[in-house]
Amino acid sequence: IVASIGLFTLDKTGALDALKVFLAPITTGFLSLPSDMVDALILVVARREAAVVIISGLTGSGRLDFVQGIVAITLATMFFPCAANLGAIIKQLGLRHAIIMAVVITISSVLIAGLANYLLRLVF
Repeated sequence: IVASIGLFTLDKTGALDALKVFLAPITTGFLSLPSDMVDALILVVARREAAVVIISGLTGSGRLDFVQGIVAITLATMFFPCAANLGAIIKQLGLRHAIIMAVVITISSVLIAGLANYLLRLVF
């Protein structure tokens, strides 16, 4: 609920559109995904399963092809740790290590999804 309210607030203030423009070189360029995937990635922070709703909607409307669907699921599965996991990491390892882990996990998930996009585009 909190993530949905946050997403709603970002949308109504225009910050979501600004975030989509800022992340466009990564989402639409490197990953070949529609800019609406930013919505899914924001929801991933709350719950991984929440991203499935947006990815499913994009697939159902024909905005994601086969390769994009695989890349989107790969990215959503591996992306930034959800709030519950981040809280547990902070409790166990401290804030500094939690931030480092979150940054490394996020960067590696984007790189792996980008590699999957590249390799799948070679095959399909």
